[in-house]
Amino acid sequence: MRAWGQVEGALLDLFQKLLDADPTSSRTVFTALGAPRVIRETLLSLGEQRLETKDFGTLSKLMDSLKGAATKRNRLVHGNWLIHVKIHADNSRTSTWQRYYDPLNPALLKQMSGKKRNQKVVDAHIFPLKKIEELTGHAKSLANAIRAFAVKVSLKAVEHAQPVEHF
Repeated sequence: MRAWGQVEGALLDLFQKLLDADPTSSRTVFTALGAPRVIRETLLSLGEQRLETKDFGTLSKLMDSLKGAATKRNRLVHGNWLIHVKIHADNSRTSTWQRYYDPLNPALLKQMSGKKRNQKVVDAHIFPLKKIEELTGHAKSLANAIRAFAVKVSLKAVEHAQPVEHF
């Protein structure tokens, strides 16, 4: 998903800003962090140290949005393509491609089928093309918001580190 690449690029920009380091060093450390959860936690930790309270609140909201977007992205990436066939009242049929993520939890799987379908659970695991387009747009918007935040935010001065006592 190219849009997710834009999100990762924006996160790198924000990481470089909060770390207050040169681009090469920032990229090296950012890449070593690897997992999106670790990147989010690291950005929050750096933000807590380097941002004013108001700006840290904005960062926290952005990271919450990122967490939700990452879950949807993972379901898209790790799902399977299926053809959804709909049989109409006149017995005609239409078919569309959709991405399907099979939940590991049997209770969720049960809620996705049968007479008592839970539409919220279905929507969290089945992605028609229109939904994929919406998620792509959301990822681009998130990337733009993160990048804009990285550009406008000001850093607090670094406090001198206190020695760490080892046990």
